[in-house]
Amino acid sequence: METKEALDILKRHNIWRRGADIEPINPERLGKALDKAIEVLGSDVSQQRELLINSICCTEFETVDLDPEIAKSLNDFCNKQGKKQPTKKRF
Repeated sequence: METKEALDILKRHNIWRRGADIEPINPERLGKALDKAIEVLGSDVSQQRELLINSICCTEFETVDLDPEIAKSLNDFCNKQGKKQPTKKRF
């Protein structure tokens, strides 16, 4: 099932659920639409997580005044993620 079709089914189901005088969605189609929505949302969360990890771990910090405790926490986190450690730009 395509994402657009799943979205249309879920919108229609929600309209019916709120009391509109329309035919309910076939439970099998509704289930497939829910499966597609879960798949799409799950992959989006994974992509956002990866973007966030990369933005944290692959950033060159603009300051040399990074608190040593924070720097250690960032480095530990990035090491656990298998990413390079954040670095400081030298001025």
